[in-house]
Amino acid sequence: MADGYVDLYLYPNEEFTDYVLIRENGEKLTIAKRDIVLDTEYKEDKRYFGQLKYFFRDCKDIAANTSSINYDEKTIKALVRKYNTCVRPDEIGLNLAEKRKLKVGIGPSVGYNFYTIETLINQPPKVPTEAQGNALQFGGMISLSYFRKLSLKTGVLYAQYNSDYEEGFSLGVWKISHEIATLEFPVYLKYNLTNTKIAPYLIGGIRFGRALDANSSETRIAVTDDILFDEAYELTFTRIFGYSAGAGLNARLGKTDVDLALTYGVLEMTLGVEVDVIVSGLMLNGSIYF
Repeated sequence: MADGYVDLYLYPNEEFTDYVLIRENGEKLTIAKRDIVLDTEYKEDKRYFGQLKYFFRDCKDIAANTSSINYDEKTIKALVRKYNTCVRPDEIGLNLAEKRKLKVGIGPSVGYNFYTIETLINQPPKVPTEAQGNALQFGGMISLSYFRKLSLKTGVLYAQYNSDYEEGFSLGVWKISHEIATLEFPVYLKYNLTNTKIAPYLIGGIRFGRALDANSSETRIAVTDDILFDEAYELTFTRIFGYSAGAGLNARLGKTDVDLALTYGVLEMTLGVEVDVIVSGLMLNGSIYF
């Protein structure tokens, strides 16, 4: 019926109803109400009242300020929730009697990517290069959760990766640059490690992508600053695919979830069957789900 620091279970017992409370450390309390009716004499069984107050003794608000407790499902369930909030104010309780349903959240996502980009020799200018960069990534995400700690995250994100490479040759300087703009479609699983309002979590999954605009350029400049060669090329990819994994913190603010994560990812851009570009690195990402 209720889940938290103390779990509450209901057991129908013939014409009576018993309740079992189990504390996180294994301490158990079973309460039962057995009123006695003999002819014209009626004696109400109130032993459960003192048992509950003693069981909740470490919450002063209940132990000292509760003058009566009705023996019914609604009252006892509310009392257990109040106690769980009292001893664990940061923990989110669960009503086990409620039917589980899919929770859907949607909102913006912004990330900052610190990446290394490697280009191979499958497309012009057919020169392997490696460079570091950083870029802003943004878009929208959807959160789907059916279980308490596990959720699925997906959406669409825009990112742009740039590579600038330079080396000398006998007549001057050789410059090669790459600019690749993508739409990425991540599919992640997120697992909260605790049930608290601020909870650490693990996240990981795969990333599909599509190139919106991709090109490279090759320029050779003489020592006299004369341009000896200047050419631009369009890059094409048959597949963009990768993965990411990391950890983060989730904050529950009413019905709003705020996620902040640090992940490491690899994204491979393929021409035919050959990997042509590899983007790898760390990303700091924040998302809000309403």
